[in-house]
Amino acid sequence: MKLLILMSSLMFNVSIFASETQGQNHPCKEDITKYCAGVEKGEGRIVKCLKEHEKEISSSCSEKMAAGKTKMRAKAKDIYTNCKDDLKSLCKEATKGKGGKMKCLETKKEQLSEKCKATLP
Repeated sequence: MKLLILMSSLMFNVSIFASETQGQNHPCKEDITKYCAGVEKGEGRIVKCLKEHEKEISSSCSEKMAAGKTKMRAKAKDIYTNCKDDLKSLCKEATKGKGGKMKCLETKKEQLSEKCKATLP
């Protein structure tokens, strides 16, 4: 379960964070410019950069990241709860780590239960 939560969390957090950083008033905008200007967008690189500078970033950015982490954990728990049977039956051979279980769920989306499909991002 921890593995699924971690991979789901990372994917969910990155997608939420990436979509929200597009706004002009995002609390991490200045921190991204200051600490992560040369970092290529995508695949969680900006989030990773901010985490590497977590002691230096603004408190408003830290709060936003903490709130995102809370949201992603809740979403990961929902995914695990609603997809655990699908994981056991359809993805038991999927690679552990680096999003293997989530990739499996995505590739077998047509075969998933309705409650699992409805939970996935």
